[in-house]
This record gives sequence, structure tokens and C-alpha cells, in this order.
Amino acid sequence: MAAVMNTSPTPVAQDDAVAAVQADPWLIGALRCVGDAVVVVETDARVRYLNPAAEALSGWSLDAAKGRPLAEVMRFEVDPSARPADDERDDAIEHGLVLLGRGGLRTVVDRSAAPVEDELGRRRGAVFVLRDATERLRREASESASRLRGEALSRIGHEMRTPLNAVLGFGQLMQVRACPGRDGGGCYVDHIVDAGRHLLGMVDDLLEGRHDEPGAGLRVQMQPVDAGEAIGAAMTMLQPLAEALGVEQRAELPAQPAHVRADPRRLRQVLLNLGSNAVKYNRPGGRVRWAIDDAGPGPVRLTVHDDGIGMAAFQLDRLFQPFDRLGREASGVAGTGLGLVITKGLVERMGGRLEIDSQVDRGTTVTVLLTRA
Repeated sequence: MAAVMNTSPTPVAQDDAVAAVQADPWLIGALRCVGDAVVVVETDARVRYLNPAAEALSGWSLDAAKGRPLAEVMRFEVDPSARPADDERDDAIEHGLVLLGRGGLRTVVDRSAAPVEDELGRRRGAVFVLRDATERLRREASESASRLRGEALSRIGHEMRTPLNAVLGFGQLMQVRACPGRDGGGCYVDHIVDAGRHLLGMVDDLLEGRHDEPGAGLRVQMQPVDAGEAIGAAMTMLQPLAEALGVEQRAELPAQPAHVRADPRRLRQVLLNLGSNAVKYNRPGGRVRWAIDDAGPGPVRLTVHDDGIGMAAFQLDRLFQPFDRLGREASGVAGTGLGLVITKGLVERMGGRLEIDSQVDRGTTVTVLLTRA
């Protein structure tokens, strides 16, 4: 750091500034405790005092630095322009300076300076304060990335909504023309419309743009939901994928409806995410078994079990890390590493809990526990 101090003759002894500091034990104790680096210099711009934080940032000990030029002890990658000691902007903060410490240490800091004067207004020296800006820069980068991500999601959501509305519109026309009597059963067009509405709801969630953590800011409309019907709807939507991959789906549902407290759309999304993983990470000829356990007074347990490749203990430890695909990036299975993160957030948003048990080559069992309605 280059600093040009007022070096005109002065009656003040060069040790006055540090003597003033050391004369007050309360002050010296406070300087030792503060997290910011504090450097005291005399009017000759030589270092007279470093607190422990300044020693850590610069790599210089107080004994080694004392008496050395400030520019030698506090060196910067791009030397900031020096200001005279009587500059009225002495208390201005300079951001993002790269401090070059001893031993090759490089730290981005924010720096401020202020003159030290006696009761007669005579300049005795100056105090420099440096703050490690690493955390500030990390926070600003995170906030910027979050803002850009929100803007991108908003644009994507708007672009997706228009064709989705068209798909739904034409699907509803096909319902009227292709399924007039329903023949006592369902119609495949109904599944198209149903899936389109579900996807449109997810797009609306993107457009809300109010949640940084998956599931944390989503609105939920809690009501009694037939868990068996929810599982049946999820199985229907996943059936084309299951058939394409040679996976069989089976359901073991109670004779009587099991009702849970949930948001119908969020529960469907949870079951689709879990069922999709169970199908995609299965093996040809494998099975996905859906079950409901509503015995006893506790929560209702909705279970999805697959015969797939399973997960090791170290993978289970990383299971809910966003964008972590647990080493399966080259598996050929499409994914982003967000499905289970979102699912966990949605389940917790509905007051439930997610439990996962898995063994390598033996498959995975995921259980959603929800309050009985």
C-alpha cells in the first residue's frame, strides 16, 4: 500500500501515536480482539503497531513490521493511489484491493484510513483499517447468481406457458371429439390434459419466483387427499416411461381409502419425482412397488420400492445436495440432481417427512410420511 503522509517538521515525537495507543489498556485490548486488521503509522508513514488480525493478513509480526515503511508491510497487487494525510476523504472506503501478504498470501480487502490528531489539531499519524472482503464478495456473487437465475426462470416460464396453453386447448377439444361417451372407462386424451395441467402448475411455480430453497416458498393448500388415488394417478403418468424401459409397476393399496393431509398437486409432484427415479434407475425386467400403510394411529406411510442399482452409504450422505447426481452423470439417465431436493422440500412443506433406505444392487425404498386426515 502506498501512502503519502505529511512529513513536514512536527514537534511530535515519532513514537507518540503508538504510545497513545499502548497507554490505554482498554484500547489495546479492544484492538487485539477486533476481527478487522488495524495498522497504526507515524507521520513518516512507518508502521508503529499491528493488531493480530493485521499480522494474519499481512504475514508480518508486529516486531518484524515495526519501523518499516507501510508500503513494504502492506503491499497491493495494484497499488491504490495514495492520498495526503490532510485529504478530506481520509475516511473513504476503498473496495476490492488485493493485498499481497508474505509467503504468497493473497487476500481481497476493503480499506479505510483516518488521521490521528492531538487536542491541538496536530497530526500524529494515521490509522488504517482493512477488512477481509472474501465473504462479502462470495455473498454478492451468490446474490447476483440468484437474481440471474430468477430472471432466467421467469423468462423460461413465460415462454413455456404459451405453448402449454395451446396443448391444453387442443387436448380439451380432442376430449370432446374423441371421448364423447367414455365407454364406461378412461380416455388417453384425459391423461394428456391432466399431465399438461400439472406441468402448467409447475410453470406457475417458476413464475412466482419467491423461493430460494426448493419447496420453501411454495404455497400449499392443505386438504384431505386420497393417497391411493394420488398413487394411481402417478402410476398412470409414469406408465409410458415404465413400458419403454421394461419396468413393471405394482400397487399394494388398502381396501379402504387412506386419506392424508396434503396439497393434491404437491403430493402428485412428490410421487412423480419418486416414481420417475424408481423407474429410471431400475433394471430391465425390474419392478416398482407402490404401497400404503395406514395401520395404527400415527402418520400414513406411502412407500415406493424399486429393484434398481441402489446407493452406497457415501451417496446417501450426499443425497440432498442440489445438482449432485451422485456420480451418475455418465449413466445415460437424464437428470439434474434436483428431484429429491425438491421432493424433500415439498414433503416438509406439507408437514411430512421423507425416509430413504438403499443398498447397492438391491434397490431403494423411499417412504413419505404424512399426517392422517
